[in-house]
Amino acid sequence: MLRKVDLILKQKSIDYWLDQGTLLGLTREGDLIEWDWDIDLSAKFENTKQIIDLVSYIQSNGFFAKYIEKSHAIRLEPKDKYFGWRHIDIHFHQLHDDAYTTFFYEFDDQSIRQSLLMWFVVKFDWIERKLGKSMPSRRQVFFDPDTNWTLQQSPPRNKFRGAIARVAYRIKNTFYNFRLRYFCTYVEVNTPAKWFDQFEQLAIGEGQYAVPIKKEEYLAFKYGENWQQPVKDYDWHNDGAVKNDSD
Repeated sequence: MLRKVDLILKQKSIDYWLDQGTLLGLTREGDLIEWDWDIDLSAKFENTKQIIDLVSYIQSNGFFAKYIEKSHAIRLEPKDKYFGWRHIDIHFHQLHDDAYTTFFYEFDDQSIRQSLLMWFVVKFDWIERKLGKSMPSRRQVFFDPDTNWTLQQSPPRNKFRGAIARVAYRIKNTFYNFRLRYFCTYVEVNTPAKWFDQFEQLAIGEGQYAVPIKKEEYLAFKYGENWQQPVKDYDWHNDGAVKNDSD
């Protein structure tokens, strides 16, 4: 999946790099972190039109893609799910003075309306996976002990079930967009420009991917001096780039 997205981004001349938990896992363990359910990419923000054009291009190449405007981020996932897939987040960073700024988002409203929207998201996600015969996500594989699905056990999905999955995804996405609009807060993330000035190539399988040239120092900035020690319940609010009220 990453190789296909890599090709798409290169075709659109998007210079991106591996970031956050993805960079952490590949640097520390030589693999994606087992309990992490997404792949994090970063790129430098040029303009909104660039991102919107990229979303359209991604959608025409076999992916669902969502532009989260307030955070200048794209979330994408394959239309045809398969065992072990992860969604991909592309965070666009905008240069301000001597730092690059982006935004993470979170849902912190536990009102009845927020809970109801989340209930619909979960239910239509279930419809997409079960009735549409989609494969379980990586998150399900590692967090749900009852998930013992393998690629060989998955029956081929016919056109009717494929249509069910696509419709369920769009409905799920509608409820998710409501949550983003009305119950979401955005947390500012500032990264000193020096970390994103130079990059080197990291070999992963048959591919080569850009990473910050001083990746170990960068990871220490983000995750602390003990970044080589796995922390399964890591709180992203402790990221060294997250802007606190005291900053």
